[in-house]
Amino acid sequence: MDILGKLFGSQARVRLMRLLLANRSGLPKTELEQKSRLNKKVIRKELKLLESIGLLRIKKTVVNLRTDFPYLGPLRDLLVAFPEKQDLCKKISKFGKIKLLLITGNLTGNLEAPADLLVVGDRLKKKGLEKAIQDLEVSLGRAINFALMDTQEFLYRYSMYDKFVRDVLEFGHEKLICAPELSTLVGNQNI
Repeated sequence: MDILGKLFGSQARVRLMRLLLANRSGLPKTELEQKSRLNKKVIRKELKLLESIGLLRIKKTVVNLRTDFPYLGPLRDLLVAFPEKQDLCKKISKFGKIKLLLITGNLTGNLEAPADLLVVGDRLKKKGLEKAIQDLEVSLGRAINFALMDTQEFLYRYSMYDKFVRDVLEFGHEKLICAPELSTLVGNQNI
C-alpha cells in the first residue's frame, strides 16, 4: 500500500479512490468519511483534486465516479487488486499459530466464493484478528467476508463435508500459509 501512496502522491487519495472504485453507484460524503477514517479537510482536498482531473462528479452530498474517465478501467485494475499478500501474512501471524490462510472471493476476483479470507489456527486471538481485518478493509476500501476457525474445528468440518469449508476449497483460492499437516487436505484443490 505504501508503494501506491507514494506513486499517487497520497495514501488518503489511494484510500478514497479504492472506496469509490469498489462502490460504483457512488457514496454519500458522510459514508466516505466513516469508511475512509480520514478527516473532512483531507477528504475535501483530495476529492477536489480528483474532480479537477475528471475522475469524479461531486453533487451536494454524493460522490460518483465518472464512467467516461479515460483511465477508469486500468485504474480499477491497479487499485482494486490485492498485492499486499506478504503484509497480510505477517499481520495475521501475530494473532496465533496460523495453520492455514487462504484468500479467495473478492481478494482473488472470484465473486462466487462464500468468503474472501479463511484463517485456521490454534490459540487464535480473535479480537486482534478482527481488528487487523478491519484495518485491511479500510485500506482496500471494501468489506471482507472472513471465517476464523481453530484447527480442530476445521478438520471436523472438513471430515463432515461441511458445505462452507468445501465451497471455500473448491472455488479458486490462493494459499498464503499452509501447515504440512493440512497440505494434503487442501493441496490438490488449489486452483
